[in-house]
Amino acid sequence: MIMKRLVVVYACVVFFVASGCGRQSSVLPENDLRQRLTTEASTGGTTYDIFYLGPYEAQTWAKNKWLENLEPYFQRMTAQERAWYDREDLIKGMLDSVSLDGQPYGIPFYGESSFIMYPFSAASLSPSSLE
Repeated sequence: MIMKRLVVVYACVVFFVASGCGRQSSVLPENDLRQRLTTEASTGGTTYDIFYLGPYEAQTWAKNKWLENLEPYFQRMTAQERAWYDREDLIKGMLDSVSLDGQPYGIPFYGESSFIMYPFSAASLSPSSLE
């Protein structure tokens, strides 16, 4: 969780330094962050200019038109910018998680997954017996 917050703060600093804008950062517990951002998005609030958004919110917010489709921005990129960004390098499942109807409404910058590991020999099971 601390690493995620550091990445978000770093991304905001890079954005604001590159754009020449001033900045103020807020670091909130995840549940508080979700509640505040949902309220801001649903009411057209202007407290936050840039924020972290995950798959949990992305598709619902896009359906509600609380997010902007990013595809037009990608289309306006120069050939050099497209080569540098290399969208093909993004993991499709991660991009799909922040997209709606094939259109990106977010940009994934990390991913995670979960799985269950079980020692079959300890339970006298074999992988084929689970089919």
